[in-house]
This record gives sequence, C-alpha cells and structure tokens, in this order.
Amino acid sequence: METGKFLAIFAGILCLFLIVPLHMNPPSSLEGQFERFVSDFNRPYRYHPEAYESRFLVFEKSMVRLKTMNETHWKNPNSAKYGVTNFTDLTIEEFQRNHLGYREQKTQNITGRNFSRINHKDLPKFTDWRSLNYVTEIKNQGSCGACWAYSVLGVVETMVAKTRQKIAQDLSIQQIFDCFDSQYFGCHGGDFVELLQWIIDEHVALQQDATYIKTSTSNCSFTAKTGVKVRDFSCSNFVGNEDEMLKLLAFHGPIVAAINGLTWQNYLGGIIQYHCDGDITKLNHVVEIVGYNLNHDIPHYIVRNSWGRNFGEDGYVRIAIGKNLCGIAQRVAVIDIEDV
Repeated sequence: METGKFLAIFAGILCLFLIVPLHMNPPSSLEGQFERFVSDFNRPYRYHPEAYESRFLVFEKSMVRLKTMNETHWKNPNSAKYGVTNFTDLTIEEFQRNHLGYREQKTQNITGRNFSRINHKDLPKFTDWRSLNYVTEIKNQGSCGACWAYSVLGVVETMVAKTRQKIAQDLSIQQIFDCFDSQYFGCHGGDFVELLQWIIDEHVALQQDATYIKTSTSNCSFTAKTGVKVRDFSCSNFVGNEDEMLKLLAFHGPIVAAINGLTWQNYLGGIIQYHCDGDITKLNHVVEIVGYNLNHDIPHYIVRNSWGRNFGEDGYVRIAIGKNLCGIAQRVAVIDIEDV
C-alpha cells in the first residue's frame, strides 16, 4: 500500500516536471512574435528557411528601433505607440521604396497666397470633415508609391462634397495613372504640385471611379465632357505659422501635405510628438489633413493616410500641432475647384 502511494506521488511529481516546462520555457519572445507575424500576414517565405532567417534579422532590427521609440510612450501615454505592423519585416530602404512616393521636382518654386496671422482663440476648437461624410473611405496604395495622387484626389473629393453638400464619392486613381505623363510616373512616385499644375494646364475633368473608362485605342481617355475641374491651387510653407493651416482646415477644407513618413513604419496609434524629423530634405510621403483637435491635452492634426484601414488608427494618424513634426508644415497645398 505504501509502495503504491509512493509510486502515485512519484508519478504526479514526474508529470509536473514534464508539463510545467512547456509553459515556462516557450520559444524566445522575439522568435514567437516573428512566428505570429509570419502567420498573421501569411508571408510566403515561411516555407523557405534561408529567406525566413533573413527576414527574422530584419524584423529583429525593427523591434529594437520601435522599443527605443516606445520609451516616450511609457512616460507619456498620449504619445504615439509603435509595434508590429504589416511593414515590420521590411528594411528602411524597402519601406521607403515601396510605400513612400513623394518625389519633389527640384525646378519648382513654392507659391503662396497672402495669409494673415491668427490666434487659436479665433478658431473652432475642433474640425473634422469626416463628420459630414465629406471624406471618402481610406485607400490602400499597396506596394505602390502613389501617395501623391491619392492625397490630391482625396482633397478634391471633399471639396466637391462640400460644394454639393452631398456624401463624398471616389474619383478615379486609374485616370491619373493612365493620363499623367511624368518622369515620376504612377507607382514610382511623383510630386503633387506637378500633378495639380498638369490638371489645370490640361483642363482635365476628373472622373468618378465608377465612370472612368479607358479608350480602346490608347491608355488614356480625355473624352469625358463632364467631371471635376481644379480651378486653382497654392503650395506654401507654414513653418512657424501652423495656425494658418488650422484656419484653412476650419474654413476652407482639407489640405495636402508632404511629410517624412519613415518612422510611421511601425506606428500603431496615439499622437506623434517625437521621433519624426521635420527637415524639408527628409520629405518622402504625401498625406491629406482632414481636421484637427484643439480640445485634447495634446492639440493635434487628423491625418488621412493611404495604407489601408489596418494601418494606425483605422487608416489615420494624429500629429501634434506647432512643432512641424514630420515636416507637416513644410510643403502644403490648398486646392480650389470650379463650381460644380
């Protein structure tokens, strides 16, 4: 009897030793995160050991960078938080090449209007053009550097909706790809200023996504007699005068801005207050600013990106106002459309 009890106890202890290590000694945290990443995003290299190992090393470097960037988030929960995204296994060079597409034409000068300086107290505390259904759904440029085109069309879509006081409708990005003849064509990147000037000079009628059709004889159709036309635009530098950007957002509509998006590679949410160089030489991406919030503890812009709804905050980014973070005030376009 005693022997039976002893064997039972011994068997129980042995089971504990066999079971507990399965929970106490999982694969390293980083390896486990990478395994989940590969599975969640269905990476094709999961079945190729050499490519898997190579991408793991890239992933590891990304995790080191975002860990450093997150130190400010733990000190200030309102600041941006960084983590694993669809881009975490890309090198900085790959991310910039495939997902950032701003290519400024060096021959162009920044133009501008005469702006009067204003104070925050003269502005609405909150503006968000989405609240009126004047902003279309988030787009996903994929591995295509077409941010410059998506952002211009986004602003024009809202200006049309505002003028007509109707729900915003998508304009055709394909029309831009087919018709805009530029040395920086389509997915290889472009300049939103050059695009806007072309739209005006060629009297292009921008067509809705549902109605644009290629011709059978060429890659571009200019046959449409109806569509949206851009009447005018200006491109200005608002560094040191971001209050004027707020005024435009409140009383005119959304605006286009060139920014530095390198550190957005692992952005999850929150308000960007650090880690985003605003030097004009670092601009590499184009976005649409659709509003702002001065009621928040950290006044911020509401920025519409074109990397799909799974990026950031349902496709959006928040950036603190007043510090030219990410270069958001360096090169800003205001668009006017013809009466529709």
